[in-house]
Amino acid sequence: MSEEQKKPGFWSTIPGIFTALAALLGALSGLIGVLNQAGFFKPSAPAPLPVNRTVSEIKLGNYSVLGRNPNGTTYFGEATLNKTDSGYQLTWKIAGRQVFYGSGVIDDQLLKIKWENGLVTYLIKDHGRLLEGSWANGTGSEVLTLISPDP
Repeated sequence: MSEEQKKPGFWSTIPGIFTALAALLGALSGLIGVLNQAGFFKPSAPAPLPVNRTVSEIKLGNYSVLGRNPNGTTYFGEATLNKTDSGYQLTWKIAGRQVFYGSGVIDDQLLKIKWENGLVTYLIKDHGRLLEGSWANGTGSEVLTLISPDP
């Protein structure tokens, strides 16, 4: 048989090429599976978002109040937050009749208000429009939501 009449080898035929590609893809899949199990492809933790801790983020004005007493009963009302020379003043009007007064300062992202029954600490959220607080050593809770900001 002359060289011109020789049949091509298996690897140069279409079935041979497909077989080679399948073997290569199988080997790559196996390698990726092993690397994945070894933790090579685990995403890194996202960088924490910067927190703007400026005092100007808190909003002055009228807030709705929704709270829970240490005994589990709930209450509602309104509160007014004002700026003073030394910090902030908060006046609560609960259930339209009980009035409480407190004053305090911002420390980091916390508004700390002393009032006649101790200390209430609010986490400042939503650019100062939402204040989530706790009092009575964490057994009471309160949420203030801005309803009408001061101009």
